[in-house]
Amino acid sequence: MASSSFSRFNPYSYVTSLLSFPVSACLPFFALLISAPIMFSETLTISAMDQGNLLAHGEAATSNWQRHPEGSALIELLPNVTGEGQPTIRMQAGGSVLALHSRRIPVEPNTAYSLAYDLKQESIYVGFGMGGGPTIRWFDGTHPTPTVLFFEKMDGSFDWQTVSYSFVSPPQAREIQISLGKSGAPGEVFFRNVRFAKGTLKRTLNELRPRDYATQAEAFSYFIKRLEVFHAVRGKLTNATLQAERDAIALEAMRGREIVLKGAVEQKLEITPALEQQVVWAEMLKGSQGFQVTPDSPYYDAWRALHERLENYCSRWSAWVEEETPARIAREMAEHYGAARPYGIGISSPMWKISDEIPYTGPIARQARIELARNEEEATQLTLIAQERALGKIGIEIGELKHKESGKKWSGGVEVLRVDQVTTSQPQYHTVRQGKWPDILQPSAEVSGISKGGLHSFWINLAAEADAPAGVYEGIIRITEDGKLLEELPLEVTLWDLTLPRPGRFKVVGRFSPNQLKLFYNWEREKPEVIANWNRFIFRKRWNSTDPFVTGLSPNREGLKAALEQGMNAVNLLNVSQLLKQDRTSRTFEWPDAETEQKLRHYIRTARDDFRKAAGESSPTQLYIFGFDEQHDRSQYPLMKHVFKLAKEEVPEAKTITTTTYSPLEALLGSVDAWVPLLGSETPELQARSEVGEERWFYIYAHPFHPFPNASLVDYPGVDGRATFWLASRMGYQGFLHWLMNGFRGNSEGDIRWPKAAWNPASKGRNGEGCFLYPGENEMPISSIRFELIRDGIEDWELLEMLREAVGNAPEGSPVRSAGEAALRQAEALTPSAKEYSLDPQALMLARSVVAKALLQLQESRP
Repeated sequence: MASSSFSRFNPYSYVTSLLSFPVSACLPFFALLISAPIMFSETLTISAMDQGNLLAHGEAATSNWQRHPEGSALIELLPNVTGEGQPTIRMQAGGSVLALHSRRIPVEPNTAYSLAYDLKQESIYVGFGMGGGPTIRWFDGTHPTPTVLFFEKMDGSFDWQTVSYSFVSPPQAREIQISLGKSGAPGEVFFRNVRFAKGTLKRTLNELRPRDYATQAEAFSYFIKRLEVFHAVRGKLTNATLQAERDAIALEAMRGREIVLKGAVEQKLEITPALEQQVVWAEMLKGSQGFQVTPDSPYYDAWRALHERLENYCSRWSAWVEEETPARIAREMAEHYGAARPYGIGISSPMWKISDEIPYTGPIARQARIELARNEEEATQLTLIAQERALGKIGIEIGELKHKESGKKWSGGVEVLRVDQVTTSQPQYHTVRQGKWPDILQPSAEVSGISKGGLHSFWINLAAEADAPAGVYEGIIRITEDGKLLEELPLEVTLWDLTLPRPGRFKVVGRFSPNQLKLFYNWEREKPEVIANWNRFIFRKRWNSTDPFVTGLSPNREGLKAALEQGMNAVNLLNVSQLLKQDRTSRTFEWPDAETEQKLRHYIRTARDDFRKAAGESSPTQLYIFGFDEQHDRSQYPLMKHVFKLAKEEVPEAKTITTTTYSPLEALLGSVDAWVPLLGSETPELQARSEVGEERWFYIYAHPFHPFPNASLVDYPGVDGRATFWLASRMGYQGFLHWLMNGFRGNSEGDIRWPKAAWNPASKGRNGEGCFLYPGENEMPISSIRFELIRDGIEDWELLEMLREAVGNAPEGSPVRSAGEAALRQAEALTPSAKEYSLDPQALMLARSVVAKALLQLQESRP
């Protein structure tokens, strides 16, 4: 077909992830694209697909598209309005997931193909994959199970535009099936003129639109984030040659961004900050497909060359570390312990996720140190590396901690937890590797053995009581092998003369589901005392285990009593939208009639009365009323406002809270007390709500992916967990909402359950999402690295807020106020924006110490 047929390109045009294929599988594709050395060039030609459209294959003509669901009126073939190509396919509003599937089409393996079609969408709001898009299924010709390669479902509200994709068939591919689908509602999606053929489309510079340029500029910027993430997971060790290469890649990435933006200027196109922000958000939502330059772009060859350079650097770094690590560990052990050892002892931040599948890159140390405030928990991580021989049964013991000056014993909690791993599957987002990741914190100070060349980590956790004397405490960590002393090393604990509030000011609504326990443990009925124990543990970690998705008070009964004992600071009375009549396919609600309003009022009063009966009339716990989770349809805003106002009439002291934050918000103002945007998606309109005294929270649900932090994913750097709440402090967030903390359903099938069976951390393409706790064999909760790091982050938030308050109360121009302001600037420099945050645990802990020191000076200076 002529290239002129593709002169109009959708600014939302993207490629599937080439990164999931081995380089060798892509060589034919590269041969097709590359006719000169790979370099930045602004004079490129356009190549067309070398065959006709999808109809030419015969097997996938319109008459052969299958209807799904069978006989559904939601899918309709319309007369062709252009006179060319196949008739238009219309998918009407009302279906949550609809798809049309072609028959299988023969393809060649390791070959470049392109798919293009015209798309029209109406009233589909940007953000959560509510639009229309394709899915590709590859078949090897013999095995019936296909490889599914998801393209994104595109959002927006626009007229007919051409969408194009280019991709490489897998080595085993012999057939392909193309599905056109629509996800979610409201709105309608139209497809027409579907074309599929061998080859790759290329565009010239003057065919690109502002969004194309902005997208490609961000794709080059993303290389820097990938470098940061690689080292946040693998470690900071490097040598001069590799450091120079790392710096050169970062410079080349920025040069690539500058060249792309220069191209936009030369085409007299403006790339505004608002557009860049939209592009970053849209690319992030695509996960593994985000932040790439598509093969049809003039800048693709340069992007691909830089990608290969980054992959080569990571391989060289990994090989160097593999070779260098044994000698480094032996050398540092001799330096710290006075003589060589057949093993290594590492002391590192809990924010380093240490796997036995990669060499230990953390420090070797002779002493462990922990700093914390009263009413705080803090940990260090000890790793045993079996260097020259296998190690037998390893045990970790913490000797008695005593105050260095007074000799008083440590009165808080001291626990040693064994760090166990889960095996991840390929997620929908980019991660540095797939395989074993540490996450499970088993309540055990022993490991049965460590094979030669292997390692195992332990989590040493301390909890300080509210009345503990400040100062330095000293103790000993004893490491035993088969019951015999292997090594001793000092443990020094500095307890600051600071006390974090408990209950804290930061609020967490994190759904805990007793039904998940019932499923996993095969209970015939709920066990109130077990549920109460889980609540005690959850609240000790500064979460409120209250469910925002049910029609009554949660927790209730014994769980509520346990929560109140621990100092619950927020409780959700009920979800009001669950009481309305709802069309679940379109996710819209009917305006409540008189009977429904009466029911609403009754449920709201009942929940309030149940809470007051358990907590007392003077309880300081803040009451919340949740509703209308992620309601995309802005035509529903008047209904939301009506229902929230009705709820407030019944319980004026409660605050209404919602994750619906889609601008413009005029129709909701005056009825919402707490706004909860997805992290990174906040608008200036939402930021302004703080000025009128309304609360601003944030939430995470699978998204956001990098470059934004995500505290819920197993295969993201550990520093994400703490940095998220440093960002929350800088942005003025007062709470965090999460949809589920104990999602065990995917591990609750079959007769053999974990730990006898391997734990599956995957949830809809996200490793760890919705599950921060593990079910112990004794029906008690087992914590995770992610859960502990979020608690650490919440406590950091409390510390930062204490400093802000103390600075505000100090005299203007005083030295202690200046020192406090400098400490806050150092802290805020770690999170300059939601997508720019430090991935260096050492930098974060150093800033934390500076914050504590400044706060101590401010407190001591008070008259």
